[in-house]
Amino acid sequence: MGTFGGMVKDEQGFIDIAGVKEAKIYSYKGRTFVVTYDGEIYNQPELKSELTRRGNYFETEEDEEFILKAYTTWREECLEKFEGVFALGIWEVEERRLFLARDPIGAKSLFFSVLKSGIVFAGHVKDILNTREVSPQVTYEGMAELLCLGPSRRQTSAVFRNISQLESGTYLKYVNGSMKLVKYAELEAYENQESFEEVVDNIREMVIDSVLHQYRANGEIATLLSGGLDSSIVTTIVAEALKHDNRTLRTFSVDYEDNDLFFKSNSYQPNSDNDWIKKMVEFLDTDHRDVTLRSEDLADALKEAMLARGFPGMGDIDSSLLLFCKSMKKYADVGLGGECADEVFGGYPWFHREELKNADFFPWIRSVNERKEFVNKEIRANVNINELANSVYRVEINKVPKLYGESEENKRIREIGYLTYKWFLPVLLERQDKMAGKAGFHIRAPFCNFKLMNYVYNVPWAYRIHGDMEKGLLRYAFQDILPKEVAFRKKSPYPKTFNPTYREIMIRELKHILENPTSPLLDVVDCDRVEELIAEEESASRPWFGQLMRGPQVMAFFIQLNEWLKEYHVTIV
Repeated sequence: MGTFGGMVKDEQGFIDIAGVKEAKIYSYKGRTFVVTYDGEIYNQPELKSELTRRGNYFETEEDEEFILKAYTTWREECLEKFEGVFALGIWEVEERRLFLARDPIGAKSLFFSVLKSGIVFAGHVKDILNTREVSPQVTYEGMAELLCLGPSRRQTSAVFRNISQLESGTYLKYVNGSMKLVKYAELEAYENQESFEEVVDNIREMVIDSVLHQYRANGEIATLLSGGLDSSIVTTIVAEALKHDNRTLRTFSVDYEDNDLFFKSNSYQPNSDNDWIKKMVEFLDTDHRDVTLRSEDLADALKEAMLARGFPGMGDIDSSLLLFCKSMKKYADVGLGGECADEVFGGYPWFHREELKNADFFPWIRSVNERKEFVNKEIRANVNINELANSVYRVEINKVPKLYGESEENKRIREIGYLTYKWFLPVLLERQDKMAGKAGFHIRAPFCNFKLMNYVYNVPWAYRIHGDMEKGLLRYAFQDILPKEVAFRKKSPYPKTFNPTYREIMIRELKHILENPTSPLLDVVDCDRVEELIAEEESASRPWFGQLMRGPQVMAFFIQLNEWLKEYHVTIV
């Protein structure tokens, strides 16, 4: 698993945290550096060539040496040159200076805690807790936020008291006990005056360039193919590139045992993927493998998925990806997927459905009033949950980059887009990174590109919904390389199980937890309300978070929450 970390103690210097990736020590120009890094810089070859022209010599192929030479040449400005996903730490020994940085979108995690004696940081929250210098405490407010806003969290939050997360697009400097945080990358609002045709050309060029950069990076390449617009675009570009090398692309899709018997169409998930996958496989002649998951295995993997993420997450939406990655790892090292296209191009229902778009709150979260019913009386007595939730929302709304004089609709679209980038997308990126990492696999997301994201953020909304369709701009830009029916297929999200066996397992497991007086879950939830959830048939039809988390997934969330409280020995303060 690609975690990293370190500890800087003012009197002792740099110390590795036990159990994480070993840091690399370099002597360079008479100075000593310790570099620890997790990620991929897709334009590393181009930057290496530029660094070589500037007089740098590379003795190894190590990513850490490249990071060091980029940093010593450009200092903090190197971050703006990197195209990729990363979390990094550089300790300048003689200067006793620590530099930490996280990529602009936040695809890689970076947690830290400031101690009396120094600072500790890591890519996984458990590695900070393992130092024994930080206690696994969660405040009443933190627990209320986890239950009412989770699995999303504030950009700077690690849930645990005295542990913070470095915000995306931010670097941290720590020198002799003094800490400074600097935002180096953020969405910017500007007026795009290009014609529709110019925007289409730019989108096409940027997407293809991003896919090819990630395709050329090291590893045996495959793609995750759902038969939807986003993954089909990525798969087609990679398949065509491989044909030039006389190679056949491997593609993978995921499904669930007996899902064909139990699938139920709804406004969020209108149809099954199977026919569309088959159409794309035949169209591109790929070497395809279907991975079918059992309900029992989804349930068994819930704890492993929670431990990989470090927090209670999306239940079987997480565990299914973990199992999917383990299956893909048998045949490939890297999979390219369509993640992030909906965030960039406005594909989610809350960009289009008026009751969601105009909701004065995070539109993918079920009513706070409904959620807070699950919080126990002690926490509710100590926290005004509605005030907390509304305060968090208002803080985020006030951060949204806007243009003076924009229409109310365009202003709201910017708000929805920004909130989606900052609150919804991080949950999916953390899921992708941690589940794949646990399986020893890598998932790359070409649409998860900061330059593309900032560009589309400023494309007129009327362009983005060209043809009165969600992601109409993206559809139009790539309709010539896809079967027409795929290019204009109605959006359908990541598949989940509809097999009633899974719901039955969740009911049984959650009942067992509620009946056990030692279960830590009993200290944070209203058990009567959870019992009602178990009995509610209609709970399966109402989304709790996003499009996928409904009744069975909410029960899975509570099961993961119980394991998290127990595994991390969490105390509520």
